[in-house]
Amino acid sequence: MAAALTVLLFSLHIFTAAALESVSEQVPPKRPPQLTGCVSTNMETFRCTWNVGTSQGLSEPGELRLFYINKKSPHAPSEEWSECPHYSTNKTNECFFSEKHTTIWTFYTVELRSRDQTMLYDEKTFCVEDIVRPDPPVGLNWTLLNVSLTGNYYDVMVSWKPPQSADVGMGWMTLQYEVQYRDASSDLWEAVEPVKSTHCSVFGLQTNVNNEVRVRCKTNSGKEFGEFSDSVFIHIPSKERDSLLVTVNGLQQTLQEQCNLRVENERLKNDMADLKQQNERLSEDGEAEVQRLVSEMRAEGERHKRELETVRQQCRREVEDAHRQGFNQLEARDAEVKKLLEKKDVDLEEMKKRLKEQERERQSELLKLQMEFGAKLARVQSTAQWSQQQQQQHGSSILPQSVFKRKLQFFQEEKNKEIVALRQRIRELEENQRACGLNDSRLKRRKI
Repeated sequence: MAAALTVLLFSLHIFTAAALESVSEQVPPKRPPQLTGCVSTNMETFRCTWNVGTSQGLSEPGELRLFYINKKSPHAPSEEWSECPHYSTNKTNECFFSEKHTTIWTFYTVELRSRDQTMLYDEKTFCVEDIVRPDPPVGLNWTLLNVSLTGNYYDVMVSWKPPQSADVGMGWMTLQYEVQYRDASSDLWEAVEPVKSTHCSVFGLQTNVNNEVRVRCKTNSGKEFGEFSDSVFIHIPSKERDSLLVTVNGLQQTLQEQCNLRVENERLKNDMADLKQQNERLSEDGEAEVQRLVSEMRAEGERHKRELETVRQQCRREVEDAHRQGFNQLEARDAEVKKLLEKKDVDLEEMKKRLKEQERERQSELLKLQMEFGAKLARVQSTAQWSQQQQQQHGSSILPQSVFKRKLQFFQEEKNKEIVALRQRIRELEENQRACGLNDSRLKRRKI
């Protein structure tokens, strides 16, 4: 019994391990969301697409957000990131960049982020001119050129028209075309050397074989071709000279072209409807943007008014403070000037007193000098009179008369010298008195 229970437990363990291993093998590995590519068909607009990977919770609209930045150089400093200008509504996980948001010869960096921008899932950097993949050419047609003498091979001229979305006529885009052909029953395609014209010769096609021909294009500087055009089928029987078969082939080709044109017209109508919807959405977005800008401008104007009022009040306070300080400084300066004037008045009074004292001293000295001059003059006159009396009394004196004359002359000269010195002294005193009066008047003027 114990042995049977052991075998049962061992078998159950092996079965459980095998089941777990099979379940683990069936669980696919997790893949994060990633950008699948960015493509432009006309070098004027482009689209970027992405997938959600294995995370089903991110498949809802808005769970994944695309942000981009446009720089003139990949090493230029980073600017502000912008979100996708328009998420496509007719196709999920796609962002459309209109002509307004598309520029060439610049570097775009796009990032796939989560809703709250905390997770960065994928990132790509590219130039618009490097991601151009033109639409397929239209109106593919062929013309028989030659049939070999054996009737086994023939040559045709294949012609087409450029895609309508590519502005080839104005020179905005220059395209190269690649023609491929094959036996319709084979999977191997053969390519002709790319050409820049809208026609190409295909040589050595086999008769009695249903040959399929298609064409695609790319820009001269582009790296990848666009999608292939609709194929045309060429079947030339070995008896090519039968005009009836040629006529039938021509009619079939004409019918095929008409069918292609009908399909192309339907596609163009759908594209026009899409473009109309996009224009309506863009106009609505533009109106909303204008309203937002107007509200921002109003708010900015109100803010500027408040700031201007604040600045005016501050300037008014500063002017009042400056006036108050200036008034206080003027009062302080007036007080200082008053003190200086009072001090000058005191000094002027003292100078007046000193000048009066000096004037009294000069007057007394002048009187003294005049008295001395009068006394000396009286002495000289008395001496002269005495000498004359002596000459009269003593007719013949011991001293000769000439001696008395010389002595009298000497006294007169001494008198004249003293008189000149006294006059000079008086003139100096008068000049000093006038100078003191002039200084007094200048002090009065300065006080005024």
